Amino acid sequence: MKTEPSHLGWTTHDREGADWLVGGGQMGRAVRAFDWSKTALGPIGSWSEPLRTTVSLCLNSRFPMFVWWGPELINIYNDADVAVLGLLHPTALGRRAPELWPDVWPVIKLQVDSVFEHAEASWSYRLGVITNRNGYDEEAYFTYSHSPVFENPSTVGGLICVVIDETPQVLAERRQSLLVEVHLLGNPQAFLADTSARHRTNFIH
Repeated sequence: MKTEPSHLGWTTHDREGADWLVGGGQMGRAVRAFDWSKTALGPIGSWSEPLRTTVSLCLNSRFPMFVWWGPELINIYNDADVAVLGLLHPTALGRRAPELWPDVWPVIKLQVDSVFEHAEASWSYRLGVITNRNGYDEEAYFTYSHSPVFENPSTVGGLICVVIDETPQVLAERRQSLLVEVHLLGNPQAFLADTSARHRTNFIH
């Protein structure tokens, strides 16, 4: 079985006790091969049932998802989330969330705290941030929800997040809007008609 280089903490074989994790594609293989004993989660064979179930759900989904578990918010993610991470993959596996996303953390910290302290899910639509995930600072937009995962009936053990990278769509809509404005500015009659239509719509609403 081929995996990532060993200096990332991954081996060419499954770790002892990883046989409970079935499937999951590339990241499923990576999670089984990773040396989790060097993280706060401990060896993969010792993971609790809630953590196992959540990780299995995440890895076997074709929608971008990740899990942040425990007080240190250890990061586990699926194949679909690789594109969201950009160059942060593959070293993002097993990292603490605040260290993985230092530029985004001030924006989302309160949401994450609320998940753990109040067991309240978050919801953000096209949240705009400046992040360095591809080797340069870029404007990015995400729609996502952090949901609590319970270790027991009274304790939140971690969170699972479903995320959509809205950046291409937002930038495409912005470019289209700019092209329309440029066209209208070059066509006075169309510009006046568009302005009047917008005024009527705003008045009605």
